[in-house]
Amino acid sequence: MTATITGPASSIFPTLVMEYETAKTSKNIFHEIIGKSEPDVSLELDTTRAGTLNLFFEYKDDAWDAYTALATGIPFALADTDTPEVNMNFARDGRMIMKLTDDRKHWVIEMEYRETV
Repeated sequence: MTATITGPASSIFPTLVMEYETAKTSKNIFHEIIGKSEPDVSLELDTTRAGTLNLFFEYKDDAWDAYTALATGIPFALADTDTPEVNMNFARDGRMIMKLTDDRKHWVIEMEYRETV
């Protein structure tokens, strides 16, 4: 993946998007009706995508700059030239973890996100 994460004040260029996980949650409402074996259903649109991104950085300074930028509480846009299906506007939702790799030379940011429109 060749990915760029862009915000109003900064751009982030991870060396690699190591993991992209996404899910949507149904908001349908099921109503149990006395005397009916099947429920009535109020159909609703699913939630926007939510999941985790793992961003790999070759250089410490790039990783820490990204960690600081992503902690600002502003929305970002993910654009990937190789896998455009993952393109989205998003905001962080939940934890963000900075990890040093086992070889102690590279850095990974693992973060939870929620798609915004």
